[in-house]
Amino acid sequence: MPDPFESAHRKIARASKHFDDLEREVVAFLGEDPYRQVIEIDPDNAEQLLHKFKLVKSFEDRPIPEIIGDIVSNLRAALDHAIYATAIMSGCQKPGFDTACFPFAGGADRFENTFKGRCKDVSTEMYPLLRSFQPYKGGNRLLAALQALRNADNHAVLTPFGTDFDRPFTSVKTIGYASMIVPEHSTWDRAKQEVIYLKTRTDTEVQYEINFQFFVAFDNIEIIAGRSVLVELDAIGVEVERVVSAIQAESCRLGFCQ
Repeated sequence: MPDPFESAHRKIARASKHFDDLEREVVAFLGEDPYRQVIEIDPDNAEQLLHKFKLVKSFEDRPIPEIIGDIVSNLRAALDHAIYATAIMSGCQKPGFDTACFPFAGGADRFENTFKGRCKDVSTEMYPLLRSFQPYKGGNRLLAALQALRNADNHAVLTPFGTDFDRPFTSVKTIGYASMIVPEHSTWDRAKQEVIYLKTRTDTEVQYEINFQFFVAFDNIEIIAGRSVLVELDAIGVEVERVVSAIQAESCRLGFCQ
């Protein structure tokens, strides 16, 4: 007998292949040295200099947003495929595409109604497991992020941005006024595509060594804004694989497997 969950696992495998493509594109982009270190006069204080890193290259020549969309689409579909398989295995002859899908909900208080609608053709014996996944904002962060990404991708191109950074190695020597902005308080300006890391007076003598480790991060998805695209999508992929495996195991435990 063919594996009813084969299509779900194939979707996950496809997402993994796209992830490899994404990793190559991100590494190549960052390898182009897309940031520049600049010093500018503070527009609010002519006697003060702002030391910045600026993003000077865009993603326009690389299919990074499109690859992210492919990953998200396949991972999201894997969950629906798993639920659809469970509906068939539990005895439903012709499950509906809108009534045998993964029960993403608007919140914990909406899950039960969501299950009754989106999982109408799924055995109610699956309810405890699906509820345990907490597939809503405020519950499982990774699943909620996946749903938010999919909703965004259905309406517009997902927009990543090279904005964030890990704690840098820093060595600063100054003669005169200087104010180092530590990473915890540094904020990437999304409009200007820059981050200010040091303020000095125009007459300050300064020598420093600084090494920011930049990465490509999400922009317009609240749950994961500012987080690494590669780290988050990898974690989401692992979580989806865990959920699909759990659905498969529970279906067999309940006796749905032939």
